[in-house]
Amino acid sequence: MVKKQIVVIGGGSAGWLAATFLNYVFNEEVTVIESSKIGILGVGEGTTPPIMPFLNNLNIDPIEIIKKCSGTLKAGISFENWNGDGKKYFHGFSNINQLQNFSLNPVFHQGCYSYYLKNIIHNNLDMNDYIYSTRISYKNKLDLKNTLYALHFDARKFAEFLKNTCLNRGVKLIDNEVVDFNLNDKGNIKSILFKDNQKINCDLVIDCSGFARIVIEKLYKTEWISYKKYLPLNKGIPFFDEKEDLFPYTKATCMKNGWMWQIPLQHRVGKGYVFNDAYISIDEAKLEVEKFLNKKIEINKIISFNPGRMKESWVKNCIAMGVSNNFTEPLEATSLWLTISQLDLLRQFANDLFSDNEDSKNLYNNITNSSIDDCMHFIWLHYQVNGQDSKFWIDYKKNQNIPPKFEETYNNIKNNNLRHYDLHTDRRTATWSLESLLQIAYGQKLFKKNIQLDCYKNLNPSINEYLMLMKNFENEFCVNNDQWTKNAVS
Repeated sequence: MVKKQIVVIGGGSAGWLAATFLNYVFNEEVTVIESSKIGILGVGEGTTPPIMPFLNNLNIDPIEIIKKCSGTLKAGISFENWNGDGKKYFHGFSNINQLQNFSLNPVFHQGCYSYYLKNIIHNNLDMNDYIYSTRISYKNKLDLKNTLYALHFDARKFAEFLKNTCLNRGVKLIDNEVVDFNLNDKGNIKSILFKDNQKINCDLVIDCSGFARIVIEKLYKTEWISYKKYLPLNKGIPFFDEKEDLFPYTKATCMKNGWMWQIPLQHRVGKGYVFNDAYISIDEAKLEVEKFLNKKIEINKIISFNPGRMKESWVKNCIAMGVSNNFTEPLEATSLWLTISQLDLLRQFANDLFSDNEDSKNLYNNITNSSIDDCMHFIWLHYQVNGQDSKFWIDYKKNQNIPPKFEETYNNIKNNNLRHYDLHTDRRTATWSLESLLQIAYGQKLFKKNIQLDCYKNLNPSINEYLMLMKNFENEFCVNNDQWTKNAVS
């Protein structure tokens, strides 16, 4: 039986992730078109926990990423000075095993971790002390048995690692520039034309061409749904800093006109300032960072973006992924998560990859769009800051728009009445848990009313019992982050 031809346009993390997945999961011929003259974006060095099972399912050990891509483990994100008070709060990844095992007998016999968080809120306790992943992360400790982790890595090394993996597994590589397409009578791409007049035939095209979006936007004229009404930033200046002591999380520090990320790798710290260029220029942003860090910086590149997504990611026989399909902003590191969510979703459409089934495409697009919108809603929540007094933040608070599909959830957050069922009204693959929203809302001081827990106070274990449990787990299972990383790469 003749294999179908799947062509991935664009390398980088998204393109090589797509090629790795398609080669491993579907028994078809996969070719990546990557131009060494154009290069890759090379930013996006943070991930979310789904990266771990995704890699494992492709027979890639995440420890190999740490070894070969200067990687470190990520337990969450530390949000620093977002309320203008110099304090920090943490969005930690979930605990597992016994550390999630709460009950509220006789109402609920299990699954009550969110009620533990609500009791923390009710008692006005500091989540930094009472959430296990947060507590140990701020002590530079890891518990690999009882908490979830994601990865930090050098984005260029990661793309190169995946590239080598793909080539060793039989994926083909063409180093060339795409200039045009031949279409059949249904509008599907039947061949891709290169700058040197060569061409390649194809049955399915994956557009990972980044901001160029040469297929999904330039060829098929798909509409871009902008989020700039809700997300206020449009410019980024990434840069590198010298190696520091490792910490097992991303730092996101609020600045006068946006925020700055700090991602610890083994050989350096990746940093960047994301801001709104209507308020400061590139030079002014650089000066603001240099004043904050008390050192000179060298900007790697300037990234301009319009936050949003494509109206459809699957059009004709093209599926857009990564930055080609959506870009919200770097906060919460959603880009690769959405890419692997799109890829994993294709398992449910294996019979439709080459069938031109419009109903299936519509379902795929609806699920994908809902996932991206959900990420936008979650990021928007972070911008409801209190206490920042610069013109940018004052203007944003005064002129902000609530995403319509998130308005009811946001009102429930402010009223301290958020439930699990508020978050599952649409079909989606990438979604944020109730626990995540509670951590951000509490850190941002968004609750306007006292929480009602009259029938939900009988927690087992109690808050004090759980505090002792956390201390016991810390003593028994935790290791020093620096030492673990050294051992992992040795």
